[in-house]
Amino acid sequence: MKGYKLAIGLAIGAALLLPSAAGAAAAKPSYELEWEGGGQSSGTVIARGGVSYIAAKAIASEAGLAISWDVSKQRAQFDGWNKSFAVRVNSDRGVLDGKNTEIGGKPFVLNGELYLPIRFIVKALDGDNVKWNARTQTVTASGLGSYHARSETHNGLTFTVVTATGELYVTGESGESRKLADLGDTIYGAVKFAFYDSPGGLLHLTVTRNYGEPMIQYRVYTAVLKDGELIREAEVSYFRRFVDNATNGGGQLIVTDGRTLELVDDVTGRVAESYDLVKLGGEEDDYFVEGVGPEYLLIRPNDRGLLMLIDRKTGGKTLLYKELLDKLNQEYAETNDVPYFGDWLRFVRRDGDTLYFRNDAPIQQDNKLYAYKLPE
Repeated sequence: MKGYKLAIGLAIGAALLLPSAAGAAAAKPSYELEWEGGGQSSGTVIARGGVSYIAAKAIASEAGLAISWDVSKQRAQFDGWNKSFAVRVNSDRGVLDGKNTEIGGKPFVLNGELYLPIRFIVKALDGDNVKWNARTQTVTASGLGSYHARSETHNGLTFTVVTATGELYVTGESGESRKLADLGDTIYGAVKFAFYDSPGGLLHLTVTRNYGEPMIQYRVYTAVLKDGELIREAEVSYFRRFVDNATNGGGQLIVTDGRTLELVDDVTGRVAESYDLVKLGGEEDDYFVEGVGPEYLLIRPNDRGLLMLIDRKTGGKTLLYKELLDKLNQEYAETNDVPYFGDWLRFVRRDGDTLYFRNDAPIQQDNKLYAYKLPE
């Protein structure tokens, strides 16, 4: 009986000293990486030959790096804004930002995932403070950088918005990058580039950002470039409503900050004419510029949303919905606030002295063209 009690006591003591199955599972090696801009990534570590490896795909995606894989050479290339590195499976050397380097281990593929030494990944992403916590079986590091960017190429020039800083760069065919503008802090949401090449050899660039929740904030940056050099720029914010501003009219390029309209000479790049949109429209608001002709401007205040034709000679104002729409559509334009007040007239084209519009109002979408004859 004494022997039986002794055995029970030893078994209980052993249970207190040895880790449980759950404890052993919790102690499985892992990593926690902190990003410079905030946030954390974590996952499992695989140890081989005294080196800690982690799956590269998720970390690369978080850092804004695109991965290209050369199957024949077993080579992976990682590219982001001002950041690149490449590794080969089973090779302890790689390339980091154009320079050959040791990577402190040999990359391998497991279950379709490429694994890299964690110290190399932290170094490649400009992080530091790599530490090992033996108690928690965790590798930690901090300060990992972000290389997210939105880019589009047009006629040999690549325009890039750096997500982390909001900086806009242009890169020529030589590979040299120049900063064009600051578009704000961290860029959230969608970014759209639009280009117009003028007959006179100027480039009209528009960068539109759509952000917020539920994506009802718009910020539009406009630039005019000559031979790749910035000569005019403006920026405007819109809320809820959005219509693309026109790019050109009457042989001139359109640049607006929502309050002032500048018409830029197509050849010289100089401002040929300037208009006070608030004074012309009569409302303290930011304006869309939806069309320009020798005799007229088509402008729309963001909040009230009623398209106006402005006589460029006299400054006279015509509310087009009153001229073109029936009473039902007029009432809808004046009273309906879902998704916003205003009419849904869209300028289509000019034919002689007649302007043609379509009505995109949800209550009456038709294929009809509405004609407005310019006054003599």
